Amino acid sequence: MQLPDYAPKNVPTLPEQQDALQKGLGRAWQWAATNVLAEEPLLEACLVDKRYDQQCEEIRTDWLWSLIQKSGVQDLFRSRILAALCELADERSAQQLCQFGYRYAQLGDEQFRSRLYEIVETKPFDDKAWLGEQQIVDLDGVKAFLFAVRIRGEQLATRPWDWGDDTLVRTATDALQEDSVVSALQESGDAAIHRFYKTWREQSDSQPATACSAQQKSKDFSAADVLSAIADQKSGFPFRRWGMQSQESELQWIVESLWAATDPKSIVQHLRILSNRPMPTFDTRLIELCQHPDDEVRRWAFTATAQNTDSRVREFAIQELAAKSHEPVVQLLRKNFHVGDEARILDALELPDDPWERHYLLLDILHVLESNPEADCAPLSLIVYKETPCQNCRSDAAALLQIRDAAPLWLIEECPFDAEEPTRKLFMNVTDK
Repeated sequence: MQLPDYAPKNVPTLPEQQDALQKGLGRAWQWAATNVLAEEPLLEACLVDKRYDQQCEEIRTDWLWSLIQKSGVQDLFRSRILAALCELADERSAQQLCQFGYRYAQLGDEQFRSRLYEIVETKPFDDKAWLGEQQIVDLDGVKAFLFAVRIRGEQLATRPWDWGDDTLVRTATDALQEDSVVSALQESGDAAIHRFYKTWREQSDSQPATACSAQQKSKDFSAADVLSAIADQKSGFPFRRWGMQSQESELQWIVESLWAATDPKSIVQHLRILSNRPMPTFDTRLIELCQHPDDEVRRWAFTATAQNTDSRVREFAIQELAAKSHEPVVQLLRKNFHVGDEARILDALELPDDPWERHYLLLDILHVLESNPEADCAPLSLIVYKETPCQNCRSDAAALLQIRDAAPLWLIEECPFDAEEPTRKLFMNVTDK
């Protein structure tokens, strides 16, 4: 793969704008500042949450709001955002829309405020019962907190206490003084609020002082227990954690059992145990499993093989790269890297269209670069920065370029406007390059 020119253009195409908005690149803010960011892709990014991984990536409403204000389209977008908040057709985008509702309500827009209260009351999504609660508490304080508590207190007549109830209390105590939250609950004469308060206190008092961690529990299993769990196909068993903590003598039992295994599911469970530490003694049969006909066996075999530093692992990796294999080969070089392998990786690199596959390929490349300070990180890190769908990987790639003093000027100028705070902070003190 040839390294493209990733510097932002002064006059971007619509696909380039859509790409920047989807990934949260700082160039979108730069384009807004120069009045070349088009309205349609910005509106689309506001109506549809574009994040790759909502569990790990920061929500982008504040960043998008800054783009709206910079572009001067706050009034223009109002009706479309309100309509989307009223409809909530896309559950994945509901939180982002509620945050936009908060922004407009802050400015005195009562339609947005009313809709947020309605969402808290009607709870349109069963698995997002918390939706809108933080926004109304931030808007109206104790009054809004008691409104949300009353709704949950009514539900507690027919359901048990759950994590969302605790979250509401934490949300309120983060936004308000804890004493005022407790006093409001104690002093209310509403039966539903009293039920919520009473149940909250009971739950708080019943929390155990100490708990045995999952890590400690996994230490209690013997190799025989693990092999029994494999035979019984216990999918929830902590195979990887046990493998990380076990003695080498016990781990050797698992290795010997692996060579005797024939069922793909059993082989995968063995490989999961070996997927986070080196083998006691490396065996090339692990490399052979990287060529197994079963997809899952191959995937876990590559992960397990990558934990080992061995010339045979490196030789296999170089062969696979030369053949432009579509398997997760790059990770094998994390512990088997030689200077010059960056060029081999770049030459063999073909970016998958599938976002998940692209993310994990570029994550493997990033891990190789991070683990080997002697590597020339610039070309591949720039590819990770621009091509990964993952906000966190983009930030890590920019951080690596900053640490090794390899960031181009355009990236130094772009990062302070990124959607993610850690990326924005990377070059904040850089005034000259």
